[in-house]
Amino acid sequence: MFISLIICTKNRTPQFKECLDRIAAATPPPCDYELVLVDSSTDTTSTIVTDFIASAPFKAQCVRCEPPGLGLARNVGMASATGEWFLFTDDDCYVEKDYFVNFYNFVMSLPNAEEPVKSIRYGCGPVALYDDDHDPRIANLAIEKLQILPAPTLIASGTVQGANMFFHRSVFDKVGPFNAAMGAGTPFGCEDIEMAARASLGGFVGALVPGFTVTHHHMRLRGTQEAASVVTAYDYGRGAYYAALLSSGIADVWKLWAFSAEMHNFKHPNFRVRLIREFEGAANYLKSLRW
Repeated sequence: MFISLIICTKNRTPQFKECLDRIAAATPPPCDYELVLVDSSTDTTSTIVTDFIASAPFKAQCVRCEPPGLGLARNVGMASATGEWFLFTDDDCYVEKDYFVNFYNFVMSLPNAEEPVKSIRYGCGPVALYDDDHDPRIANLAIEKLQILPAPTLIASGTVQGANMFFHRSVFDKVGPFNAAMGAGTPFGCEDIEMAARASLGGFVGALVPGFTVTHHHMRLRGTQEAASVVTAYDYGRGAYYAALLSSGIADVWKLWAFSAEMHNFKHPNFRVRLIREFEGAANYLKSLRW
């Protein structure tokens, strides 16, 4: 198997059905590919999954993951996946028509490219808003041209987003799987960037790659408390991400933290609130570690 698309879902039936329909309608790539679903739902999602797998025009399977946490669920999916390249998106994201073909073409171009492009082994594709009324601060990433993420380097939070990311299997073989204590369903929603940072520090070159897009139907409208809650969770997760690197002995995290702060007005109350959340997220993550 060349490509494994892994999607974790929990109680998001309307968007998830559309997500699966878009995958089925996508143009098949000229290679073997599969869909691995990880279901943690307690609603009627299993019925949708069963019907989809029965009629899918490609290999598809579903595995259960009972404990909470997107990092853990992604690992469960990878354990069942057989691909060389792992693609990840979310259950409220819709792939474009040429999603698989464009990713395949990108990967096939790597052997003939010059360094460092030739060595790309992880990264992120574009994440578009479903509707202009949706809050753009939530999993939204425009990529107009190829951007290299050199190795080894520290990666700013938000650079690689779980809504549309990819990794070569060799990355996980060397640096390990996702942090099972992180991700949606845990207090630390940063499993995507933490995994990308470990990939980079492990010597792998990453990239932001245009051409294979997902549309994120997150349904959090601008100016709503629901949207604000997600952004607040991002602040806690960012702090946990910094703490995870610090706990691994990466002292340069302080420089990354300072660089992130420099993009804001230090004296503005909103920045101080954000900083408090980051410190709290960092402290809570460190408290959660086994001593």
